[in-house]
Amino acid sequence: MEAVCILPESDYRNIQSSISNIESAQAKLTADSNREYLYTDEEFCQIMKVSKKTAQIWRAKGVVGYVQIGSVLRYRKEHIAALCEKFGVKATLN
Repeated sequence: MEAVCILPESDYRNIQSSISNIESAQAKLTADSNREYLYTDEEFCQIMKVSKKTAQIWRAKGVVGYVQIGSVLRYRKEHIAALCEKFGVKATLN
C-alpha cells in the first residue's frame, strides 16, 4: 500500500526543482570523472624533474608528445608514461 501525501503546489514544485538540481549535479560529476586529465607544463616539469627549457627542447625534438590549443600546452598521461618507459624513468602519476 502506498502512502498519499498532500502538499501545497509550491512545495511540490520546490521538491521537483531540488531533484532536478541533484540529477544535474550527478550528471556533471559523472562527466567530469570520465574526462581525461591533462597535465600542465608545470606539472610535467615537476613530475619529470626538469626545467621548462628542457621540456620545451623535448617538445621541439619530438621526445615527448603534447597537446597544444592556442598557447596552452598540456600533456596526456600516456605521453609521460611513454617517455618514462623509453628512458627507464619512474614517475609518479595521479
